[in-house]
Amino acid sequence: MFLCGKKAIVTGGSRGIGFQIAHKLAELGANVTLVARNKTLLESQRERLSTSIPGQAHSIISCDLNYPENIPNAFTAAAINDTAILVNCAGVTQNLLLLGTSLEEINSLMNTNLVSPIVLSQLLLKPMMRNKFGHVISISSVLATKGVKGSSVYSSTKGGLVSFTKAMAVEMGPKNIRFNCILPGLISTDMGKTITDLGIYNTPLRHCAITEADIADAVVYLLSSEVITGQCITIDNGFTVS
Repeated sequence: MFLCGKKAIVTGGSRGIGFQIAHKLAELGANVTLVARNKTLLESQRERLSTSIPGQAHSIISCDLNYPENIPNAFTAAAINDTAILVNCAGVTQNLLLLGTSLEEINSLMNTNLVSPIVLSQLLLKPMMRNKFGHVISISSVLATKGVKGSSVYSSTKGGLVSFTKAMAVEMGPKNIRFNCILPGLISTDMGKTITDLGIYNTPLRHCAITEADIADAVVYLLSSEVITGQCITIDNGFTVS
């Protein structure tokens, strides 16, 4: 229960990796705020989070991160005060060649995957600096470092997250605020099955995919260490070295 009493915000928290991370943080005692677009789903998922510790409470924020200009209004002072942990997990994917990718799709990828995590981090820096503690973890992708056809803009956004993480680790390290990144490989989802069928995901460990729980465990590992910052942990069954 080393996160007991800590306040955490998890974007993309209504499903998938985001909810798995939120669920794990709640089990370890954190008070979690789930962020996503669908308010009804958020309410339902909040009810599933652990409240095994007296006084533990969770909340939701309905916000479309495709429009980062709306973030300051959605995240009130009460929502961000005393927040110790931010997990940037919300994201949209791309499976189109660049010539077939519209400007609207490019903007959506950039805004959701890169601009919003930057804006959210900026928003939380002052509360974290006041408390002289904070940890921002961004979920990037192995495609930030390895090219795959049909992912050019997506890869750019995830590579941007890596660069942002490294720069902010240097900028905020003296304030005891850590920035780290996790680069997942193929997750066991329908999209993952499609990629496997295309024959572009062969790994040394011969597994088709990793699980959402694998990513949540990595988040917990980073949070449990006080000496890791500016790092990118790759979890991919060896995909990027094959």
